[in-house]
Amino acid sequence: MISEMRRKQILELLKRDGMVFTKELSKKFKVSSMTIRRDLKYLEDAGYLKRTYKGAILEDFNTELSFMERVAKYKEIKKRIAQKAIEYISEKDFIALSGGSTTFQLATLLVQSTLSSLTILTNSLNIAVKLIEKKSFNVIVAGGPVREKSYECIGTSVISTIKKYNINKFFMGVNGISFEKGISMSNADEAEVAKVFIERSARKIVISDHSKIGQVRLGYVCDISDVDLFIIDKNVPEFFKKGIERHKVKVDFV
Repeated sequence: MISEMRRKQILELLKRDGMVFTKELSKKFKVSSMTIRRDLKYLEDAGYLKRTYKGAILEDFNTELSFMERVAKYKEIKKRIAQKAIEYISEKDFIALSGGSTTFQLATLLVQSTLSSLTILTNSLNIAVKLIEKKSFNVIVAGGPVREKSYECIGTSVISTIKKYNINKFFMGVNGISFEKGISMSNADEAEVAKVFIERSARKIVISDHSKIGQVRLGYVCDISDVDLFIIDKNVPEFFKKGIERHKVKVDFV
């Protein structure tokens, strides 16, 4: 296969999955890892991608998609993840939801579910608005200044509200999952809020699609080992499956 054709296919994979891995591309195209690294360097110089330690991602480190852009991305996968997450929620639970497109899917399905007696704490305005559609839910909003891209409240008033409560389960949407750099979010202020949710929660559950794996974002939240459960789709790279076993963290693949 000539290099132009191979690079075109790499870009198609990147647009579909959001990231690619050198080792997997080398096997797929039956060329050396060095050849793939040259391809990725060529595509990076052309402005199509950003190289990472293990491959490349479609978006820059500091790029933050709007909420509506994130909702549209991997929508069916996020719905399946949210459906699985509901299985971990029981009547009379006190749960917390971070902002994000996957947690918004969870909120939508909660409203449609048979669950009726839940107390739900969130710092996300759009998630709160969705949840109050079900009048039997006790919805608590940790309010403060609102970020335009995510509809999430941030700041000291949000943190003070969260610190008042002991939470059973925290369902967290994330922007980056890395064994070296931990769980991260695109915005540092949102990451600080997530840290407090983690501190006040008995169980920490990350709900995420596979595109976040291998990515590192601006705001550090916690280490992989601080998470009790990952709910994620099956389209994960092999290195994640092996790494998560080493960290002895439970994963529920959907």
